[in-house]
Parts: sequence; structure tokens; C-alpha cells
Amino acid sequence: MKYFIFVMMTVVASGFVPHAFAAQLDAAILSGEESTEPSFQFLRVIYIEYPEGGEIAESLRGERKEVSFTADSSTPGINEFVMKLNQNLQSIPSNAIVSDAKIDYQAILQGNQDYAVIEYKVQLIPTITNHVVVKEFEKSTVDAN
Repeated sequence: MKYFIFVMMTVVASGFVPHAFAAQLDAAILSGEESTEPSFQFLRVIYIEYPEGGEIAESLRGERKEVSFTADSSTPGINEFVMKLNQNLQSIPSNAIVSDAKIDYQAILQGNQDYAVIEYKVQLIPTITNHVVVKEFEKSTVDAN
């Protein structure tokens, strides 16, 4: 129940306070391999200011909470997620196929004297096949959609 409240507070707070977010893509795509596993990382930082004090300030000041989990093909919902990724790839159109996916999630709440910081990171690592379009002697063309 504590984690549910923490996650809900993150979602509610993200709509009312200034925040920063970023996305990072790292991929080593080898043209000789049948599959590749690129890494997509998404980071969001939310600041909650409470200079006047109050109930939120009292409950967050000095607190540090962390929630993390990993989801893979054995986790309910991941197979449907992979199916949605493939539907998006087909609509581009792309010949690449996502055969599996792993998701790492981490959220940290740090309460300070006059503000709190909520930072959450999602990392998606799909297994992609059929990503090499043209294979020649020393060059290959990779589907980068």
C-alpha cells in the first residue's frame, strides 16, 4: 500500500510542479547478428517546493524512499507491450520485429528542508530481430526506424 501511495503521489505531483525529463538511446547494432538489444533510458526529475511548510513539508522533510523493479516476459502485461511495439513498427513501416523486452524501473523520493525531489528512471531493453535490411561484403544497412 505504501508503494501505491508513493507512485500515485509521483503521478499527481508531476502535473503540478516544474520538472525535467530526458531520453537516451544507446545501441550497439552488429550487422552480423540475428538480434540486437538496444537500451532506451528515460529519466524524469520533479521538484516539489514547500517553503511555507505544511502537511506535505512535514511528511516529506528528511525522508528518502526508493522503489525499483524489473519486468520481463514472465511478468504479466509484457507480452501485450511487445505486441504494441510491433504494431508501432509495422505502422512506420519497418521490417524489424521485437521478440522480447525487459523493463527496469527505479523511483527515488528525497525530502529536503524546503523542497522534495522525485526522480524516476525507466529503461527499456527490447530484443529486436530482422533489423538488417541490406547485407553486403563490408557494409550493411540497418533499419533505424
